[in-house]
Amino acid sequence: MEKLLSDPEVKLFNYLNKKNLFKKNKFEAAEFIKDVLNAAPLSNYDPSVLLYLYRLLYNRNGNYEKITLQDLAKRIQEYGTRTITGKHIKNFISKKIPFKASNMSGTLKYISNGDLIYLVKSYNTPIYLYRDGIWFFVKNSREAHHWLAYPKLDVNAKLVPINIWDMYKILRSGTPISNEELLKKRKEEFTSRYNSLIPTRKKNINLYYYHPKIKFKVTDIQKKDDDTIEIVVTIISIYDKNGPLKYGDVSAVSLYWAHQVNKTDVEEKIIKNITKNLHEYLPPQKISTYLDINQIPEDGYIKIVFDHKLIEQ
Repeated sequence: MEKLLSDPEVKLFNYLNKKNLFKKNKFEAAEFIKDVLNAAPLSNYDPSVLLYLYRLLYNRNGNYEKITLQDLAKRIQEYGTRTITGKHIKNFISKKIPFKASNMSGTLKYISNGDLIYLVKSYNTPIYLYRDGIWFFVKNSREAHHWLAYPKLDVNAKLVPINIWDMYKILRSGTPISNEELLKKRKEEFTSRYNSLIPTRKKNINLYYYHPKIKFKVTDIQKKDDDTIEIVVTIISIYDKNGPLKYGDVSAVSLYWAHQVNKTDVEEKIIKNITKNLHEYLPPQKISTYLDINQIPEDGYIKIVFDHKLIEQ
């Protein structure tokens, strides 16, 4: 079974046991844990959320390293689900703690095949689902709730964008689709349809807001022996209203707005453009500081290679 707490959290909870924090009143405990976190590698967490989790999982004998998501589910069943405000949502979701909030909720539940999942709903519609180290994410019309619920502190997990129908395949009664089956299906669909999914016509896109612009073209798509799909992108030109630009040049379209053109920004912008319609086929990606589903994981089955010769010559 997957353990719930990270090594720094286990050390913190054992330290709080030694200091008899469980016996302190709520306000004393909150101030104590706040001071501890200022010097600890858990400073991104809200002290009040960690204090709530510590009290919820309290064991006077320690053994916090053995606590699992199943243990948390039992404690929630015993003590009930907490109602919280918006500022605590990201922390509760990152630790898979059930909660109720305005128009949003997080729930630990067993599905029909016995798997324990953590389900986040916005206006009663699933937007995130966690199972066995993977966060499945459904993009819907409420963009603000995606950012609010994004589990950015769960750095050891992976993120997989899916459509709502695949979400319901996990939740359905009978035989839910497994993580392995779902990921295998995504890869097979992409490797069989990649030629029709990736446009090869010339494109002009904005690099920074309105200027400068990038003209590029997908010049080759190959399926390698290991089933990796390699996409070769040729950057034809970069230009603003004053003419063509090279890397290192400054695009100054006004007295108050200027950018130095660099290779990294150009590549990232093109990747976002290519992947914006491929969310349902992309490999699992690492949880990063910001929610960005338009990126290509380095260890996945899609690789983009850039040809900068026309800009560098």
